[in-house]
Amino acid sequence: MSAREVFETCCRGIEDADRKNRLLTATEKVESAADDYSAAGESGTIQLVQAATYEPLGLAVKDDFVWLYNKRLVGSPSARSYYERIRDGNRNGRCALCNVQRALTLDHHLPKADHPVFAVSPDNLLPACRDCNSIKLQDPTPTLNAYFDDLGPGPWLKLEVIPADPWIPKFSIQVQPNWSSDLATRAQSHFDRFDLQAFYAYQANRQTAGIRDRLTGLYTSLGPEGVRRHLEGEAVTWQKGDPNSWEAALYAGLATSVWYCSGGFGLVGA
Repeated sequence: MSAREVFETCCRGIEDADRKNRLLTATEKVESAADDYSAAGESGTIQLVQAATYEPLGLAVKDDFVWLYNKRLVGSPSARSYYERIRDGNRNGRCALCNVQRALTLDHHLPKADHPVFAVSPDNLLPACRDCNSIKLQDPTPTLNAYFDDLGPGPWLKLEVIPADPWIPKFSIQVQPNWSSDLATRAQSHFDRFDLQAFYAYQANRQTAGIRDRLTGLYTSLGPEGVRRHLEGEAVTWQKGDPNSWEAALYAGLATSVWYCSGGFGLVGA
């Protein structure tokens, strides 16, 4: 779907003739801005896009574009299908910001209040869960755009097991050799902004509590090596689906922890 297609569909059913006419005068600007956005995405420079470049927006004003998103893309049957296609389009409906929770809304990568010309442009709309969207609204500093920022297969999400009672699962971003310094900075900023360490650690604690009895049985019959091999097998399975999921990082990290495989699992989730 193109930005122009979505924009014109949103405008088509507007009953307020004055608002509709104001918005339609910005059609060409919306299309050219979307092309610029795509080019910026490919070059990793979306964060440098300046709203002033696209002003004036024909006869339309910022409030017209905000209204268009809220009342037409979100609220009208004729345009709502675009909203739902974007929302549900990432990895079986998952949030593109945390990659875990269900996407229930759309996040404006560049805020519509600051960049109204992109208010209904698909490339600027990311599937998001309520939690991540709320965090983004509080701090709109640019992070990763899942449509353009390709971090590669990595794996770049890592888990370090810190022996303790209770244990400490420490997730982190491992910068890859082919990342630019800007991409590395934004990846870390994204990880910090959405507090993914805490979120993934919460998930890890639930998961490890659930497998504790299974590992106890393996340890009793096969010792630490049996535990390690089981965890390695789980890591491979998860990596085939997504090498940078928290699950893949969790099992890979657990498998490399001598402490965990040697009985530390008994302290996890206890």
